[in-house]
Amino acid sequence: MKKQLSYFITLLILTFWSISPSFAQEDSGSYFDIGVKTGSFLPSKITGVSDLLPIWGVKLGHPVSDTLIFEYDFDFAHAKGVEYLNGYFSFRHNFDIGNTLPLFFLIGVDLHYYKRKDAVGSITGNITEFDRKFASGWHLGVGGETLIYGDFYGRADIRMGFSPGRQLTATLGLVLRL
Repeated sequence: MKKQLSYFITLLILTFWSISPSFAQEDSGSYFDIGVKTGSFLPSKITGVSDLLPIWGVKLGHPVSDTLIFEYDFDFAHAKGVEYLNGYFSFRHNFDIGNTLPLFFLIGVDLHYYKRKDAVGSITGNITEFDRKFASGWHLGVGGETLIYGDFYGRADIRMGFSPGRQLTATLGLVLRL
């Protein structure tokens, strides 16, 4: 199954390279995206991490063509007894619907570092602390961005993560394009 999944991800990446008109640096312009975001993180099938968590994060991005952008994101959650850090790298492919609606598609890999909620014994009242864990995974996502003013863009993302367990992340953010 993992081998099939890696073939699928490789095929998607190669497909985006073939769709994009050019990957030369001079065609992409030289800008950088720096942004902040906030939203919700909904984990599933991650032991000890089961509640909807508020998150915030930072985002960096730079283009490699007119339609393909490399993005580096870091998300942070500390609520309900859970500490969750997620760093991920994404390929973002921009496209327009009807030359009016700017959207994008994301695919990438993540690194999770988390500490599950401590357990309290129901009879003894003893507290069991759990160690932090590392896990890796991958994600798919969609979203859109719109110009707000000058070099500021509003952005909305929905990202589905695979491994550990499943995660659904929805964020709203502000991006400064330099």
